[in-house]
Amino acid sequence: MSATNSSFGAGQAGTSWGAIQYDGLNGGYNHGFQYKVTSIVLLAIASLAMTLRMYTRVFVIKNPGWDDWLACIAWVLAIPLVAVIAIGMDHGIGKSAMELTGKEIVIILKATQNQCVVSVLAHDTITTKSVGD
Repeated sequence: MSATNSSFGAGQAGTSWGAIQYDGLNGGYNHGFQYKVTSIVLLAIASLAMTLRMYTRVFVIKNPGWDDWLACIAWVLAIPLVAVIAIGMDHGIGKSAMELTGKEIVIILKATQNQCVVSVLAHDTITTKSVGD
């Protein structure tokens, strides 16, 4: 493998945001940047959708339901997931496991465990109430 950047996603069409960053360790590539950008973009889209939904339900219809409040809770719980990805990128998320130090692996495992707890809380909050009615 050469030390040049290869293309991924939109990078193939000539843009540079999708270029996979070569990290120089054992010929490996770091996909962490793509994970971080994708997570932030999706959170921004979800934030816009939640803002429009709640504005419509609270100020236009003037009758928000339980599903609206549960969607808000799930959205709030999505924010720590994006933070875990952003922080984890600095500690090796996106790299090959063979290139990580023991300390980086421990940090990633702790972050993954916390991310799983928040994901389960968000998922169970929505599905338990939705299925129950």
